[in-house]
Amino acid sequence: MFLHLFKHNKLSLLAVIISAIIASACGNSDSFTISGEIEGLGTRNLRFYYNDGNAVKVGLASAIDSKFRFEGHSKVETVVTITTGQRNVLATVVAQNGDDIALTLYAADPYKMKAKGNKTTEQFAEFINVNTETLAEGNSRKINEVVANYVKQFPKRQSATLAMLTYYDMRIAPAEADSLLSIIDPKARPTHFVSGYRDLLSRADVSDSIIVLDPVILYCEKDSLTTIDPRKNSKTLFSFVTGVKAMDDSIKNQLKEFDDNKNIKIVNVYLDLDTIQWKNHLRHSLPPGLNTWTTGALASPRLSQFDLRTIPAFVVVDSTSTIIYKGLSLTEAVQKIK
Repeated sequence: MFLHLFKHNKLSLLAVIISAIIASACGNSDSFTISGEIEGLGTRNLRFYYNDGNAVKVGLASAIDSKFRFEGHSKVETVVTITTGQRNVLATVVAQNGDDIALTLYAADPYKMKAKGNKTTEQFAEFINVNTETLAEGNSRKINEVVANYVKQFPKRQSATLAMLTYYDMRIAPAEADSLLSIIDPKARPTHFVSGYRDLLSRADVSDSIIVLDPVILYCEKDSLTTIDPRKNSKTLFSFVTGVKAMDDSIKNQLKEFDDNKNIKIVNVYLDLDTIQWKNHLRHSLPPGLNTWTTGALASPRLSQFDLRTIPAFVVVDSTSTIIYKGLSLTEAVQKIK
């Protein structure tokens, strides 16, 4: 009798253990988790923005040695935008309770992404990786074209809706945007999914449209640290360059226009791997302005607030330390200064 009870209890205990293992493998049905590594990020705070179907939520987690884990709660599928503490977007995924999403991201390249956990996020990561060059270029018309092609190719994928919501510039052709959305199967664009993300954008500041810079500390030509505070100048132009030629003659010629203007500060930031390469570039030709360098290139924590996604890049900052231009065109940057 006692032996029978002992065997029964052992079997019950074994059943409980097996159930716990299965539940752990499947994830907690009352929450979702997003974890992984952001190469080159180091230790920093992260924010997770999403709409759980009732309200916008902002979750916090820390990346320690580039690794992070976040737990959220949403009974419906929701778009989760992951940003740094300065709200620079690192990735966008889809999640709901029960999901366990694993990511590999890259601080220096937000247009690369590895993902496992649910089909929509995996397919969206595939879209990003296939179109990395176009997305990084930042040309809205070209980006709209690749998104439109993706929607037409995969109208039954929820990732097509996600590509429309996150990358398609609807300001260029609103009618075309509505037409594209109508192509997507209704099951792949549920109302709560689309309206929830739009509500998130309207209520939470997850964009980089307005960025106020903190003073920037960089190495100058004398191998000493210097602090650039845009508030001390009418306008500050940061030019970020790298590569064999680094700064070509066309850039130098446009910068010479402001060489004698004491109200305009020119800061050339070389994203070379080391100071030897940087100094070699300067020996060939010394461009106008302050010539600087920092460790880590694009992944440098000192440059994280600029949220740079491609090089060369030009950033104009006004006397309130607010970015008024960020892009690939020096001509457009110069127009913002004049």
